[in-house]
Amino acid sequence: MNETRKATGNEKFREAARAITDYIVQAAKSIGSGFAWSDAPGIAGDGSIVLYLLYAAREFNSVLYGITAERAGDHILEIATNERHGGFSWSGFPAFPGLPQDAYLPSFEDGTAGITYVFARLYGETNKARFLFAAKQGALHLQSIATHDCNAALISHPLSDLPDSQYSGFCHGPAGTARTFFELYKITREPKYQALAERLAQTFLQRSFPENKTPDCNNAVCQCCGSVAVIDLFIEMWASTGRLDYLASAQRATRQLVSRKFNLDGKENQKLPVWPPAKPWGVCAESGYDTGAAGVGSALLHVHLAEQGRYNAILRLDNPFANQGHA
Repeated sequence: MNETRKATGNEKFREAARAITDYIVQAAKSIGSGFAWSDAPGIAGDGSIVLYLLYAAREFNSVLYGITAERAGDHILEIATNERHGGFSWSGFPAFPGLPQDAYLPSFEDGTAGITYVFARLYGETNKARFLFAAKQGALHLQSIATHDCNAALISHPLSDLPDSQYSGFCHGPAGTARTFFELYKITREPKYQALAERLAQTFLQRSFPENKTPDCNNAVCQCCGSVAVIDLFIEMWASTGRLDYLASAQRATRQLVSRKFNLDGKENQKLPVWPPAKPWGVCAESGYDTGAAGVGSALLHVHLAEQGRYNAILRLDNPFANQGHA
């Protein structure tokens, strides 16, 4: 709503955004030393509310919105688990149907990686040391469970019935987790964090993506857990570092994508995303952003704009990369 006001100049949208934000603040529940809205602290839950409130605090010049975000961060920090091999972890989301109750997802959307990103953003906005400490502890845990191979790194997504599954996209793969380490680099300027973000991106280059996909991909195309998330990661790394090999990889992956044909709904030659990726017998075509055609179209536009020297992306609040082409 607030961004629509910027585009249209119509103040009714800003008023609506302010009313909605006030409602969100009023809906916060006191718990422990802070606030919560649900029992899901991950990016798919309360973590995204924290990111929005940090944005709203700036946009509406509201101390209350910022304090609410901090208090929510304080609660997420107090429920951290001290890991035996170092660092903090979080259970970011209740177990999905079919997963054991004690299933642990280290991922960006539902687990430690995304929560670590939230703490990095909290530190960047508030300069409160406790949030930087939490972010670094989350990063330490993620490093401890990563598999390193030459200049690449991978953090697996263990499903109970598919223990060797390795997602590639935003939700549970390197395309999401790379955001965490790049945000840590932005706020600390410690080169090791940028190096870790690049190692996650290098996972795809080392495996000759997209020609040789990881086992999870099957026919997956979507932003959530498929190939266009990787395309966007390449474009974002190019925009942020200026490395032309990332741009070339995005172009190669795009060519491979548009050469594929899907006929899931009887419409010949339509390039449709399919989901879920790990279980190809249950695939379907969708139209939304994370798991559908809108996210595919967005990635293709990003590559086109980069090739034209006009890359200027609209990035979500969970994306730390440069939104304009590298000069």
